[in-house]
Amino acid sequence: MSNADFTEYRLFRMIRVMWRRVFYHRTTASLPRVFLGLTEISGYYAQLSRGLRELGYEVTFVDLHQHSFEYGGDDQPFWARITCRCHRNLVGAQHGSKAQRLLWYALCAISQTALFVSAVTRHDVFVFGFMSKFIHYRELILLRLLGKRIIHVFHGSDSRPAYSCGCIVGAANDVAACVRAAAAQKAAIRLIENSSHVLVSHPSHCHFHERPVVRTTAIGLPTPRVDANTLPIQSNKNNVRLLHCPSDPSAKGSAAIREVVESIAASNYAVTYVEVSGRPNADVLNELATCDIVVDQIYSDAAASGLASEAAAFGRPTIIAGYVDEDTRSRIPRSEQIPVCYCHPSNLRSTLLRLIESPALREQIGSQAKAFVLSRTDHLSLPRRFAKLIEDDVPKDWLFNPYDIKHAYCAGMSEQAGRHSVRKVIEFGGLRALQLGDKPILEQSFYSYATKSDHSDLKAPHLHPHNHCPLV
Repeated sequence: MSNADFTEYRLFRMIRVMWRRVFYHRTTASLPRVFLGLTEISGYYAQLSRGLRELGYEVTFVDLHQHSFEYGGDDQPFWARITCRCHRNLVGAQHGSKAQRLLWYALCAISQTALFVSAVTRHDVFVFGFMSKFIHYRELILLRLLGKRIIHVFHGSDSRPAYSCGCIVGAANDVAACVRAAAAQKAAIRLIENSSHVLVSHPSHCHFHERPVVRTTAIGLPTPRVDANTLPIQSNKNNVRLLHCPSDPSAKGSAAIREVVESIAASNYAVTYVEVSGRPNADVLNELATCDIVVDQIYSDAAASGLASEAAAFGRPTIIAGYVDEDTRSRIPRSEQIPVCYCHPSNLRSTLLRLIESPALREQIGSQAKAFVLSRTDHLSLPRRFAKLIEDDVPKDWLFNPYDIKHAYCAGMSEQAGRHSVRKVIEFGGLRALQLGDKPILEQSFYSYATKSDHSDLKAPHLHPHNHCPLV
């Protein structure tokens, strides 16, 4: 055999092996091979990957984003390690020369494409979190053509309208940037919806969705395994220990929470305030074991959170404040609602005082939350329910229709700031800039929400729904 023939033979063998890896499902394993990525959110994917492995699935979890929370559980195959290194160098080159930035950008694109090709040859199901992507969502069409199952999980600020999300409004330079962000968000969600088999999201932030989604609450949230025998005994029963663990202090309203706690302390209540931010999740769990009350956030659009689920595992009551109306909350079955103290931000002080003054009430709510966790969201509950999405066995009563959202509200910022943000967006680009043309009732609700603020100077000519928005 000549060298040319041998090279051709080797090339043919490589192509055949790759083809079989993509289309051939192994007969020795009845369960599909699952890829999770490309980021971590509140330990969701670390626990999901561990649980799916316990259920017998072959799982690869890749987290390309370095953060300080150290949830662990992610795998780092060769191309994932190379891509992470390229991303770090790209960030470090932002203040370097243009040639350096272009070099690392090109290397990031090449390594991430190689990671995608490697993942395609080894997996049957792809689970993407927080709108993560390999190649600007272009890979979704190819994955569908190759017969792969695609599941997208949304976590909040990725699907919540940019103009009603405090962490995006705070980062945007001006109203034009916010309008562009909302338009890009809507376009990306539409592309994801057209290419994915299953969408998972919370009913409180499905404004931009056009397809039914699986409720996040129907699947559950990550819950740590807690050994009651290892819990420390609190040394001072007369001093109430308050814990606040903001991932984003601005969006969680940490300044307002501190102000409330300081006013309570000034009223001669024996309280100790502990704030944990930017530290490993293990540190948060240690603090949960010794605290009495958890104050999660003050501007939430959902009466649940990953922290509340973790606190429930320790039997600790959690306070969450926000603006979600009872009608929206009632669309989530009671059986899916973790027991927490949900209140309006203006009632945070009175709610916190009730818990401080009543150890029995703290014990009652904490016990109810722990019972909920033990009965419904143990460490394998999330993986078992998620396995139904993987196996295309989604119960119809898990679905939520985004067109049922009728009320406007914000998250991650005060109501006054939210109304101001929406009003500026409408003034700039008309109702079209809200990206809610497919939901006229919700669109009108946001208009009413914006004009309800004091001394509104919203200009009527810009409100026609067909006004052209130059940035959309």
